[in-house]
Amino acid sequence: MTIAEETLRPGDVLLYRGEGLISWAIRLFDNSEVNHAGLYLGQATVGEALPQGLARQGLAQSVEGSQIWVRRLSSRPETMEPVLEKARDYLDQGQRYAYEQILMLALLSIVRNIPQAPIVAELVDGLLRKGLALLARLVAGQREPMICSEFVFRCHDEADPALEDPYVIEVAQRRQAGPAPILGLKAPTPVGGGAHPRSLLALAQAAPARSWLTKGVSQARFLGDEPEPTDAELGQLLGQYQRQLGHDPDAAWREARPTVTFADLDGIMHKFGDRLRRAVDPAHAPARGMPRTSALAWLGQYAQANFVTPGDLLKSPSLFTVPDIPAR
Repeated sequence: MTIAEETLRPGDVLLYRGEGLISWAIRLFDNSEVNHAGLYLGQATVGEALPQGLARQGLAQSVEGSQIWVRRLSSRPETMEPVLEKARDYLDQGQRYAYEQILMLALLSIVRNIPQAPIVAELVDGLLRKGLALLARLVAGQREPMICSEFVFRCHDEADPALEDPYVIEVAQRRQAGPAPILGLKAPTPVGGGAHPRSLLALAQAAPARSWLTKGVSQARFLGDEPEPTDAELGQLLGQYQRQLGHDPDAAWREARPTVTFADLDGIMHKFGDRLRRAVDPAHAPARGMPRTSALAWLGQYAQANFVTPGDLLKSPSLFTVPDIPAR
């Protein structure tokens, strides 16, 4: 679709419904209509997280091929300059960050109650193995992951330190603040939905450590690389998963946990949590890696405090959908 520049205001939140299997899976796992987010900067320019990092992009190029929702702060502050200034700060150091849809999908597969299908455990395993490889490359390149919607949220959340901050975006599933900063950084406002009680993370946290993790397995072996699925292999898994959901909508396994358990993914989740910590907080990540319980607990705190999704922005009571720019 196209959007007339004069209908937008600087600071507007743009939410995208894109094409492709990964975009579809993000919307499915996030239980949302949208899978990407950007911030309108004015002068027909959008700030957003892209594979090459945080970047400015022309409005027409940014929205091409997507349905768009435009959301605006209900508080209607007199100026959006604090938000835009914070956005410029992030964008000016954009090469420090990187965005991969697969990383958002991997996190969603861990913390949300995803729709069940016979192939779901194999799919999540593939997503986490791909995510581990992506995180390893980010760590090697001294870059940090920045999810598209996290960028939009942080520009608002960090815009004004006042107690009555008109720029903060609330989300429906707000959680209480945890103990002191877990990332070694300024403590963010805890806004994420946390882990769903039937999520993979909740199941793993409730389960005892697998015996092989506690019987002489070396840390070096534990922190080794998992075989990375190719894009084609991951696409095949997503396509098969989509077909299973679409072709059998009334199957009994959609209403219950599948016969396969997620126990076999416990170890790879341990690795994912440890490597994510290294990617976002290298100065404070333990040199020899985190124990299983610490890695899973850290993942839960990370999701609670930092993981804001496009769906959270679409459902936020702090924003209203601009009525004269319908998604189409």
